[in-house]
Amino acid sequence: MIGFDEYLKRFRNQHPHPRVSEDFQIAELFKSFSNKRGLAFLEIYSTSIFPQYIKKGEGNYLLWDNHFWDLFNRFLYGLIYIQSDNADLNFSFDYFNSISTLYLINRYERVPALSYILSKHYAGSGYTIPAYNKCEYDPIADKLDKHGYGKTSRICKIYVFIHEQMHFIYRNQSKTRELDFLEISDLCRQIAAAEWPFEDRIMQESAQHLIKNSDLTFLEEVCCDVRAITETVGLLNEMHGGNRQKIIQDVFDAIRYVITFQNCMFQIERKWQFTYETIEKFSDDFIKHGKDEYNKKFDEQQVYTQNESQARANLILLLAQLVLKSELLPQADDFFESESFISFFQPTIEFMINGRVLDSVFEEYVYLKDKFSYEEFATAKKLNVGWY
Repeated sequence: MIGFDEYLKRFRNQHPHPRVSEDFQIAELFKSFSNKRGLAFLEIYSTSIFPQYIKKGEGNYLLWDNHFWDLFNRFLYGLIYIQSDNADLNFSFDYFNSISTLYLINRYERVPALSYILSKHYAGSGYTIPAYNKCEYDPIADKLDKHGYGKTSRICKIYVFIHEQMHFIYRNQSKTRELDFLEISDLCRQIAAAEWPFEDRIMQESAQHLIKNSDLTFLEEVCCDVRAITETVGLLNEMHGGNRQKIIQDVFDAIRYVITFQNCMFQIERKWQFTYETIEKFSDDFIKHGKDEYNKKFDEQQVYTQNESQARANLILLLAQLVLKSELLPQADDFFESESFISFFQPTIEFMINGRVLDSVFEEYVYLKDKFSYEEFATAKKLNVGWY
């Protein structure tokens, strides 16, 4: 088994001069909480993007990837913009596409030809984020504070931190894991047995799937989500006091943003990954033989993905409400039902998973993938985004 330092070197391409680092007070708070549990908190900024708990040898580490918060805060700032009176939907479209394309560029670093081609499309788009190697200080967090969304971002960070910490706790405290699994499974049985309006049937099916399926990984993720919500409420109540129901409302409002961001990115990446795997299967015959097959398969898979994401989010929020014994399930922010939100997301997500866009990129990929070396693709990519 490779050691921790070797793992970082091999599997986490870190930027030597990241443009975003964690707020000092939050970083110290997370380090303090982690150290008490024997969990090393380490800030990184890598192409892997997501914060993650890992165990290497005798060590337990929480890799706090600030690249995720860089992209999330830009996403959150975009939501502020589209709620403004002077919002330009064309600019919003370009803005969100730049975030999602940059996400794909980094996530597909392991496929250098594809990452390069995406970076070329990104560089020629209507809006680009400042290059990674040209931004000594990024004011996006200051902008969020100015518009009153700094608190939202900080609550999301606490939620994600506790989620990853729960993975560590479950690995090291089998009794806690067992009790939480039993509690969430029992609540899911209650939800599955109850009568629900038609629009909530998918959520009910998600609860049924969880208790009938032996997928303990899925169950652990749901438990981590629920505990992250309830522990965030408890922590904020302990730190600031005040009306408990108001704190629950603030936490639910905030995490809807990070759940929405994750669902958007996962939905886009899932289609690109499915297409990439199909192309690798069909190789040079993709355009002739593979297009109809992958479109047909993904049309079926996409409905499941969208329904699954929404059902899981609703299920987690309901489970958290039941665990918290909150009298009233916090209501969704009207923004998520607004015309500005729908007009911002639907066209951009549909564009990013549009067959014509994928066909264009992957046709070029099939042609170029064996033409140049890894180093040549990486150097060309750096010219477009400022990072190998």
